[in-house]
Amino acid sequence: MDSIPLDFKGVTPDSVFIGYIELVNEKLLKKVGGNSGFFNRNYGDFKSTIYCLSGYKNGKQFYVVDANHNKDFSDDKFIEFDKKLAHDKKSMPQFLDRFPDVRIIVDKLAENKIYRDTIIISLYPDANYFTYPDKFTPDNKERLKRDLLLAAAFKDYHHGTFVTSNKEYEVAINKYGFKEPYFIFKKKKDDFPEFNSLEREEYIVFDTIQLENDYFKIDSIQYSPPSLKLKHLNIEKLSTGFRKGDISKNYNLEGIYDNNSTFRNLLYRKKLLLIDFWGTWCIPCRKLTPELVALNKEYGRDLGLVSLAFEQDVEPVREYVSVNKMNWYHGIIRGVPKSAKKPKIISDLRIEAYPTFIILDSDLKIVFRGNGNNFNEMTDFIKEFLTE
Repeated sequence: MDSIPLDFKGVTPDSVFIGYIELVNEKLLKKVGGNSGFFNRNYGDFKSTIYCLSGYKNGKQFYVVDANHNKDFSDDKFIEFDKKLAHDKKSMPQFLDRFPDVRIIVDKLAENKIYRDTIIISLYPDANYFTYPDKFTPDNKERLKRDLLLAAAFKDYHHGTFVTSNKEYEVAINKYGFKEPYFIFKKKKDDFPEFNSLEREEYIVFDTIQLENDYFKIDSIQYSPPSLKLKHLNIEKLSTGFRKGDISKNYNLEGIYDNNSTFRNLLYRKKLLLIDFWGTWCIPCRKLTPELVALNKEYGRDLGLVSLAFEQDVEPVREYVSVNKMNWYHGIIRGVPKSAKKPKIISDLRIEAYPTFIILDSDLKIVFRGNGNNFNEMTDFIKEFLTE
């Protein structure tokens, strides 16, 4: 394509797209008194960007990772696969197993210091990574670029054990990802929950975790040498939260037809309230619309349903709701999807994937939390709860 910079080598004549992963962006560098040019001068060859070539060849899709940072794709491994995979991921763990792990030496920023490390990533095709419908990508060039998008799974973890109340626990910490480091805890005898499992709970620094009857604050993490500090909290229970078992705040909601409401009001005469965080720009959300319509039709007597669209403008939401006969309460959360600045309800409830489903009982207690991959499990939960 005509957008390929001239300093790259080993680019095939096929239709291609060069993407990149920026491990340390300019804003973070400024916090420690520099920019990429400054660090190139002071640290030698600053390796904070990973480039990847993506395209089609002989009827298949391919990608090449510039693992040695020389901007020459001819000396790197050529990964070829069926181009249908970019639009069809049935089960994420098995899907990721199709693509090789790549070890890359990179420079990272942690605790306001630059250090060099080796990361392990697996790249995979994901045409819906930026999930905008076709009407926002009207020309063939932009549509092609979207189809060639790649996502990255980071597979670097620290692992450790600790004892509290005479019970042994294990913790795994991702060394790097697009978001801040997160932690997964488990009892020594158990296995770590699989990706997209309903039992999987991710925590970040300053979160509160309950271990048996005790609560701890994740106080800090240190990378050199690796250590994690947990602070015991002298409390009996949390006031509000965003995890299963927590009590949700009674948020004020902006209705798309100026019919403002709250969670508690929408629970009136209902046994459960299903909250659907979605957007008209979200293709996985749109694919589940018929299932939500059917769910509302079958269980609407005892199940309250509220869909909260994360959008800048209310008109596309009104149009989509009307066309698809989504006859339940709809609200709008005004903001820019995928931006760093998040509205309060999105931040408070830690909404990071779309769609995300949260179910509240009549006391505003979170009794279920999942995403689009857990839709069947959610349906089974609702059926079992309402038929008890």
